[in-house]
Amino acid sequence: MVKPTKPTRTPAFPISKLPGALPTTSVPDGIDPLPVAEDCLSRLQDLDDTLISSQTIWRDLYALTGTVRTLHGAANVVPAWRKLWSDHQPVNHRITPGSVKIVRPPGPPTSWVEAKITFQTSGVPPLLCSGILRIVHDSQTWKLWTMITMLQGIDGLGNVDECEPVVDWQVERPLTPFSDSNGSNVHDCVVVGAGMSGLCVAGYLKALGVSAVVLEKNAYIGQNWTDRYDSVRIHTSRAYGQLPFARMWGPEYPYHLGINDLKEGYQKFVKMYGLDVWLSTTLVKSTWDAKERTWTLKIAHLGLEMTIKTRHIVLAIGGGGQEPRMPTLQDRESFSGLVLHSAQYKSATEWSGLKGVVIGTANSGHDVANDMLRAGLSSVTMVQRGRTPVLPVEYYQRIYDPIYNDEVPVAVSDGIMMTTPTAIARQMAMRAISNFASQDSERFDSLERAGFRAERNMDLYHCLLERFGGHYLDVGVSRKISAGFIRMKSDAVLTGYTESGLRFDDGSTLDADVVVFATGFEGNMRLSASKFFDREVDEKLEDWWCVDCEGEMRGGWKPIGHPGVWFTGGNVAQARFFGRFLALQIKADLEGVPFKIYSERPALAQL
Repeated sequence: MVKPTKPTRTPAFPISKLPGALPTTSVPDGIDPLPVAEDCLSRLQDLDDTLISSQTIWRDLYALTGTVRTLHGAANVVPAWRKLWSDHQPVNHRITPGSVKIVRPPGPPTSWVEAKITFQTSGVPPLLCSGILRIVHDSQTWKLWTMITMLQGIDGLGNVDECEPVVDWQVERPLTPFSDSNGSNVHDCVVVGAGMSGLCVAGYLKALGVSAVVLEKNAYIGQNWTDRYDSVRIHTSRAYGQLPFARMWGPEYPYHLGINDLKEGYQKFVKMYGLDVWLSTTLVKSTWDAKERTWTLKIAHLGLEMTIKTRHIVLAIGGGGQEPRMPTLQDRESFSGLVLHSAQYKSATEWSGLKGVVIGTANSGHDVANDMLRAGLSSVTMVQRGRTPVLPVEYYQRIYDPIYNDEVPVAVSDGIMMTTPTAIARQMAMRAISNFASQDSERFDSLERAGFRAERNMDLYHCLLERFGGHYLDVGVSRKISAGFIRMKSDAVLTGYTESGLRFDDGSTLDADVVVFATGFEGNMRLSASKFFDREVDEKLEDWWCVDCEGEMRGGWKPIGHPGVWFTGGNVAQARFFGRFLALQIKADLEGVPFKIYSERPALAQL
C-alpha cells in the first residue's frame, strides 16, 4: 500500500525579492491621456507583446482567476490572460468617465497614464468587475505597466457593498447573549470571532442574504479591546479603521480611537445591521461530512454544549494569532519582581516609585513604557533587541489621510490603496518614507544619541506582511526617549535574570521591579486553529500570513486546502477589503456556482 503524502503548504517568499519595479520613464509633455487609455483598452482582447513588456504586472482580485493572483511579465501574463478571456468572454468594457489622468508621484521624475475601467463576464456565474490600467511611455510606444482586475459583484446575487440597517436598530436594548433564531441549528456560515475581521465578513454575508451566526467567546462585543491595556489607542486614523457600509465613528471621535470608542463602534455595527452574534460561546470541535459537504460543530456556551451544522466556517480568531511570544530566559526563579507579557498587562498605575523595564520596542512596547512614565515609576527602561523601524505619525498622515478621510467612502479608499500589486505598493511606500526621512534627520539622530537604534528608511510592507509588526508608528513617545525620560538598553543581548533584575551577555545588569515583555504574538493562525479540527483536516490547511511568490497573502480569504473552511484577519484594511471577496465566494458556493480557480503557473509550464 502506498502511504499518502501530506499536502505541501505554500512556502513563504521574501517580499524583498518579488519581481516588479517602479517606472523610470515619464509621459511626454502635451500628451492627452484619454486616447492613450482608449487605445490600450481596445487592445486588451488580443493582448500581446506590443502592449505587454517583461515588466508588466497583472493583479487579478477574484475577477477572472477566481482567486487573488499576481502575474509578472509577458511570459506569465499573456497566456493566462488569453485563456481566461476566452473562458469568461468579458463584455461591456468601458473607461470610467473622468478617471483618466497622468500620475506624477513625489520623488525621482516619473509619470504614467492611469485609467479606471468596468466590464462584465459572460460565464457562470456572470460577474461585475472593475479595473485599473497604468500605462507607461517606453521607447516611442505605450506599454501596460500594471493592470488590475477586480470583482465587484455577482450579477443577480445581491450587492455585497450595501447592507440595509434593521428598522428599529436605534431602540435601546441589550445585545442577545445567545441566539434566539427560532431554534434552528443549521446555518449557511458560522464565523468564529466578533472582532474587526469577523464583523466585516458577517456584515458582508448579511448584505448578500447569507444565513450566518458569529460565535464570540467574550461576554460582550468589543471585549477583545477592553481586555487589553487601558491606554490602547489605534495608532492609525479613525477613517482608516472604519467598518464596512455606514461610518461607525464620525468626526466627534478622536483621530486615534481608544478601546471604548472601538467597543461602541463594534456594538453599534452589530445592532445597526442585526448581526446574529452568540456571546460567551466558543467553538470546541468541527467534524466534516464529505458526503453532505457539511460541518458539524460542537460549541460551548457558559458550560453547556450543543451542536450546530453549517456549510462554511470562517475563522477570525485574531489577526496575528492569540498566543503570546515569551522568550525563555535563564534563572527566572531567582528574580523576585513581577514578570508579565503585554497580553496580561492592564495599567502601570499601581507601580509608582518602582523600576520598570519593557522588553521590546514596537508599538506595544512604546505604549507600556509611556504608561510607566505617566504613572511615576522611578525609572523606565526599554530593552531593544534589534534595530526598530520608526514611522512618524506625520509621515503616515501625509501618505494615508488624503486617501482615508471623512469625505471619501472607505470602500473607495480601499479600492485605491489595497489593489496595487504588493511589490509596487512596497516600493512606493519606501520611496515616500525615505523622502520624508531625508528631510527629518535630527528626529532620528536624537534617538540614536539616546541609545535607540532606529531604522529611518523603514520597509513598511515587510513589517506588515512578514513580521506582522515589529515597528513603531510614532505618536509621540520617541521625543520622550530622545529627551532621556525613557532610558534605553540596546548595547547587549538579554540572557537571563538576576535577583534584582536582568542580565546581559556582556556581563552588564539592569535593576528592575517590574518587567513587561512586549514581544508579540504567534502570527500563524493555522497553529491556533488546529485544535478545532481532526488531524486529517488540519494537515490539509494552508499556513496563514507571509506572502507567496506572487506577493499574495498565504491562507487569506481564499480556499486553504479543505472545503468550507476559511481564514480572515490581518490589519483593519485587509480585513475590510478582502472580507468582501470571502463573502462573495461563500455566496457563490451556496448558490451552486462556485468560482473556477485558475491555478496554472504559465512560466513554469513553459520550462
